[in-house]
Amino acid sequence: MRFFTRVVLTSLVLGGFISQASAQKTKTEAGPAQATVRANSQFGLELYQLLAASKEGENVFFSPYSISNCLMMAAEGARGTTALEFGKVLHFPASARRTGADGVMQPWDTSPLHAGFAQLNRGLYRPASPDEEAVKKELEDLQKQMAELQKQGRDFIRMQALSKQMAELDAKLASYELNVANSLWVEKSFPLMQPFKDALAVHHDTGGAYPVDFLQKAEQERQAINQWVEQQTKNYIKDLFPQGSITSDTRVVLANAIYFKGAWQEPFPVAATQQKDFHLTDGKTVKAPLMQHEKSKARYGAFIGNGQPFATPRFYDDNLKPTDYYPAADGFTAVELPYKGGQLSLLVIAPQKPEGLAALEKKLTADNLNDWLSKMGNRKIVVDLPKYKVESSFSLNGSLAKLGLGEAFAPGKANFQGISNAENLYISAAVHKAYVEVSEEGTVAAAATGLSFSTTSAPVQIPFVPHFRADRPFLFMIRDGSTGLVLFMGRVMNPAE
Repeated sequence: MRFFTRVVLTSLVLGGFISQASAQKTKTEAGPAQATVRANSQFGLELYQLLAASKEGENVFFSPYSISNCLMMAAEGARGTTALEFGKVLHFPASARRTGADGVMQPWDTSPLHAGFAQLNRGLYRPASPDEEAVKKELEDLQKQMAELQKQGRDFIRMQALSKQMAELDAKLASYELNVANSLWVEKSFPLMQPFKDALAVHHDTGGAYPVDFLQKAEQERQAINQWVEQQTKNYIKDLFPQGSITSDTRVVLANAIYFKGAWQEPFPVAATQQKDFHLTDGKTVKAPLMQHEKSKARYGAFIGNGQPFATPRFYDDNLKPTDYYPAADGFTAVELPYKGGQLSLLVIAPQKPEGLAALEKKLTADNLNDWLSKMGNRKIVVDLPKYKVESSFSLNGSLAKLGLGEAFAPGKANFQGISNAENLYISAAVHKAYVEVSEEGTVAAAATGLSFSTTSAPVQIPFVPHFRADRPFLFMIRDGSTGLVLFMGRVMNPAE
């Protein structure tokens, strides 16, 4: 029995860093967007458990938002029990469930669900400053002048003037840059369902469909789509679709790309970065460049083994033992490091002992995460965080099937008549790749998801400043603080990998 590729969907997320003084926060209203945030968190944390288990002992990084975006587009074309599975896996709210005869083939009212993604994407949108490169170059030149003056230790009047100039230039740059781009590529002879096309145009801003010639020029079209991906991701994602993945049997390609740039609100001083021991789960250590910075204000929380808050002292007390300032060995601590503008942040959660990450991962649910975040508070803190790069790639077929999306991968059972009723489609491959780099200036993160469809048919004393140490395996997430949306998440087992 021959299986032919008919549809490929892909979703991309990219991040980087850029300096800026201030920006407006995203104002996301309650309703569809908040429902999407909750669903994305549940889906992402459930998927994390499976992906982490598949990469035992390894670094892991992925974008739950990229994957859920891609699956949401596929869900628009699903029908019958296949559509029910999408709703279960993606945690569609009960309010979207259709009943009666109308709910048999189309069990979900997908309009508000798509609207949730549209509201988030459009609310997070921040374009780049038109003269950004020129401003950045001028800013870099002034920073070099300032460094030289500081080295000489004189001409304070000139240093004050430079400082004012740099602040003015910094204010011209966006707090972060986030662009969303969607595209729909269709074999020009393929009968795509108009409601499917319209839904993506209205809610995902595809602007219609690009007619392509997969039948005669599949390789040329593959290169064109890959080039579009590279352009949207500033060349971080190359050759997303490898040779042979788009053929004369391909009928549709959907792409969703997100490009993000942000910098720390308080950068880590480069001079403070030192090669130090990073403690592995097996008791060994590796040398890693550990950044350190005393943050004037960051959200911090400490928790005992059962996830309940630990009462971190505010001041040193002669009646307390050194161990009384931090949770016991089975506990963990968390810190949220904001990017410029304060809207997006990096959440880092580290166990108290190097071998404690596995137990911490078992506690990682949407409810627990929300509870921990609600118990964190602002305070002065010293942070140790390694510079690291993590690259991950996954085949999602097995993990998504375990979550309950089995029928969509089954030839002869899958129902995607909402995409086209000309041929029987099923998902033949679901893949995901991701990359993240954390440094003194900020964060670079990229991710891509692809779905390929085939067919058959106290008293004031000395203040205590907590020292958050990520010198052992830890979890991390890049979040939008205004909505709680998790864009990226992962773990670092060994930053030297």
